[in-house]
Amino acid sequence: MSIERTDMAKLKHIFSAMLGLALCIMSVLAIAAIPKSERKVLTTLYLATGGDGWNINNNWCNGTCPLIGTPKFNAPGTECTWAHVTCNADQTHVTVLVLGDNNLVGQLTSLQGLTQLQAFAASWNNLSGSIPDFSGMTSLQDIDLSTDQLSGSFPDLTKLTGLYHIDVSFNQLSGSIPDFSNLPLLEGINANNNQLSGTLPPLVGLPQLQELQLSNNRFSGAMPTFAGLYDLDLITLDGNLLTGSLPDLSDLNVGIFYADHNQLTGSVTPTNNLDIARICPNPLSLEPNANDAAWDYATRNTPWWGPAGEGCDHIFSDPFGEYSNTKPL
Repeated sequence: MSIERTDMAKLKHIFSAMLGLALCIMSVLAIAAIPKSERKVLTTLYLATGGDGWNINNNWCNGTCPLIGTPKFNAPGTECTWAHVTCNADQTHVTVLVLGDNNLVGQLTSLQGLTQLQAFAASWNNLSGSIPDFSGMTSLQDIDLSTDQLSGSFPDLTKLTGLYHIDVSFNQLSGSIPDFSNLPLLEGINANNNQLSGTLPPLVGLPQLQELQLSNNRFSGAMPTFAGLYDLDLITLDGNLLTGSLPDLSDLNVGIFYADHNQLTGSVTPTNNLDIARICPNPLSLEPNANDAAWDYATRNTPWWGPAGEGCDHIFSDPFGEYSNTKPL
């Protein structure tokens, strides 16, 4: 009888251990699934952008994704294994979605359901339509939608206080650009080669700004002041309709400055560490100036306005390749 009781005790112990292990496994599996709302964002985006024709769509479908017809998406809980999708360590939220150069077509859909998304890229595709609304997506740090066919307005970044980089260059965006002053971590803005217009916003409250690229648009008015932007290294404002004088760069560490093909006037201004510059053509004053030598060096021309006697309205050769104000930096 005592042996039977011992055996029963052992069986109960084994059963209890197995039950605990099963509950533990079920708990892990439950934690590993992203919310249904995030899965919905992914599958909706896939269908709207021709996911069956993406260059890489591994694991999105249960089996091979069909070229024609409705795909059967992989089971819930597998989303973190889908190509281009990265999740947090607990596999509970999508944090990165990188779809660059992947043959996306059509229009981007809302990403609002991806509440923990930190980085989103869909550059070098064939996307059209407007940029989705990012308002409220406070985890976003990096946005790259360059080299598509996107139109409409520049996205509202008002509350994206963690954003450090945005690139919407080489699209067809129009209208003005927003005030960036509430984005203290912002390091880079690239909106080159669009159809943006209006005046440039003040660049205050941007202590970490390193790159400002707004070439080949339709901006007008004066350049903003760059005072206090001590990390700023790259400024490209060429190919616009800017007026007024060149900025004073003497207290900064700007290394590259492009402001050619505008309507700037006055004399060349002081610089500090300027290494590469393009400021002609512009109707600038050619009167001798104490700052000429620095601009001679930066433009690799002596005098800085090009061949003697030609004036700053003359388009001279770019020392770093054939001159073209549409060539991306």
